[in-house]
Amino acid sequence: MTYANNVTARELALYAVNNADIYHQITAPVCRNLAKHKSRGVFDSASAMRSWERVAYVAARAYSKDHLHNDSAWKSIFPLDVRRIAAEVIRDHYASYVEELTA
Repeated sequence: MTYANNVTARELALYAVNNADIYHQITAPVCRNLAKHKSRGVFDSASAMRSWERVAYVAARAYSKDHLHNDSAWKSIFPLDVRRIAAEVIRDHYASYVEELTA
């Protein structure tokens, strides 16, 4: 990964973590769902990562809409590898919250 991709991914992750609409619409349900799967003992880390990638996808679309006023530019600014890095950062940010919900 290049430095620029890491910076872009970090920007996307910060946007996702600090946006209340994204939190209420997708992040909180993902956290509850992952906690439910962990408590049932059917947690799959690959499926969990796909959930976090979905959060990054929604954040990329919202970021583009809010700041670029061009809904089609998000794919070039936040390519898949950048969204995956952002998803890992978002996952790490909410890891303790998911564990807290599990208990």
